Amino acid sequence: MVRSARIVFAMIVCAILAGCTQAVLTDIGDPSLGPSAKLDQQEIERREKRVQAARERARKAKAERRAASRKAREARIAARKKRREERAAKAKTGAKASAQSNGRTAKKTKKATKKNRAGSTVARKRTKRRRAKLRPRRKAQIAKRRAARKKQRRTARKVRTARRKSGKSYGVLIRTPWKCVPGSLKKVIRQVSQRYGRVVINSTHRSRAHNRRVGGRKGSYHLKCRAIDFNVYGNTRGLTRFLRNHPSVGGFKRYPSGYFHIDNGPRRTW
Repeated sequence: MVRSARIVFAMIVCAILAGCTQAVLTDIGDPSLGPSAKLDQQEIERREKRVQAARERARKAKAERRAASRKAREARIAARKKRREERAAKAKTGAKASAQSNGRTAKKTKKATKKNRAGSTVARKRTKRRRAKLRPRRKAQIAKRRAARKKQRRTARKVRTARRKSGKSYGVLIRTPWKCVPGSLKKVIRQVSQRYGRVVINSTHRSRAHNRRVGGRKGSYHLKCRAIDFNVYGNTRGLTRFLRNHPSVGGFKRYPSGYFHIDNGPRRTW
């Protein structure tokens, strides 16, 4: 009984498998199965024809696009050539016009230069005549100016010598205001120039700004023109004692740089 049941079960399974294989084959469309197949040979041929027609249409469209792009490129090239030719023609016409205008301007400039030359010759003649008339006046003016300059130089480098009946004076070089200086201090300077050598006066009267720049004191006697700073170029042996004991000298100072200071204030040193 068990064997028979197994045999029956195996036969059923084989029948089921055979039916499944037949169904699969019908779905695939095997031509050997006859008119019961879903997709026959005619349908396959139709599909192939459709595919070929689509491919042909795509080839034609591609060829048309290439032809259109080629035409557009040729049209662009032709337009560029046309523009170049137009530019060349304009340049030629402009060059001709500029050459004509240059010729006209050259003629005008020649005429203008001729007129200018004629006018310049006339002007030169006029200037020569005027100079011939003004020469004596001009010479007199130049002579006056030269004399004034010489006078200024002399006054700027003026050397005032202290006169003495017996003996000689070495001279005094004044570089600052001198008229405002008291006569007693002038007398001291003359005596120094006679005894010790050439005297160079560097400072007498100062303004407040100048005194501030130099570093002078607020109540300096230079502000009142009552002091003298000078230097002696000669043998200064005994000069400090002479100035310190002189009755006309009040304030006395010898700076390390070699300058001497004297004023007519109270007798003092610092």
